[in-house]
Amino acid sequence: MIIEKIKAHKDYVKIEVANEDLKTTFKIGLDDYLSLNYKVNQELKDEEISKLEKLHLIAFSYNKCLRRLESSDRSVKEIRELLYPIKELTKKDKNEIIEKLKAAGFLSDEAVVETQFYVDSIKQIGKNKTIQTLRKRGIDKEIIEKYSEKIDDKQQFEMAVIKAERILATIRNKSFNQTINILKERLMRDGFENVNEVVLALDLQKDEQNEYESVKIAYDKALRRYKNKYSGKKLYYNIYRYLLTKGFDSSLIKEIISLESEELDYED
Repeated sequence: MIIEKIKAHKDYVKIEVANEDLKTTFKIGLDDYLSLNYKVNQELKDEEISKLEKLHLIAFSYNKCLRRLESSDRSVKEIRELLYPIKELTKKDKNEIIEKLKAAGFLSDEAVVETQFYVDSIKQIGKNKTIQTLRKRGIDKEIIEKYSEKIDDKQQFEMAVIKAERILATIRNKSFNQTINILKERLMRDGFENVNEVVLALDLQKDEQNEYESVKIAYDKALRRYKNKYSGKKLYYNIYRYLLTKGFDSSLIKEIISLESEELDYED
């Protein structure tokens, strides 16, 4: 085959080759082109065509990684997974692409860690969850520890308190104990530490009137649920058991059942 045209672009060189039956185009990296020193009208043997095919695939794969990195930071592991399905590339080829991306400043696990901590802080995600995310992304443990040590514990605590207040606003029709348990569970799930201290910092007071009203609402719901199936002591036993499963205080449940059962008896 004969080289018909060579045209340099910003990030690659386009080489058009043809013979009597076939015409094709290869796009290869600038560095690769300079090492080949091809010229127009030069005849290429089969092994040289095979080499161009390989260099074209390497350039294509490199640019595929580059486009992915332009959208957001990626870890070395994530880029390696992107290259993995390309079976025509050897392990050495893939390593060279990765090293080239690193050398050009496009690929850095340190940058991934720094960005992840920054973005998660904006989203009010705790340090522990960020660390879990980074481990899943294949970041080396030492790099994660290096950056996690810089995280201000006081800032994390303040963030947890703000997050806790937001969580509290979403919890409805739950007992005081259930509310606290749900709050702690969500804080831990979002990667925060010292959740007991966070709850104390909110200075939550058990509002007996609100708690009483919550139990009363749950009692009425249970009464509607069981009154057609049970009566007498069996009815109130099932209501009592139901309210316990909702996390309400036993003595308050008994107080409401006692008051409500007296009213019912009176109505009867």
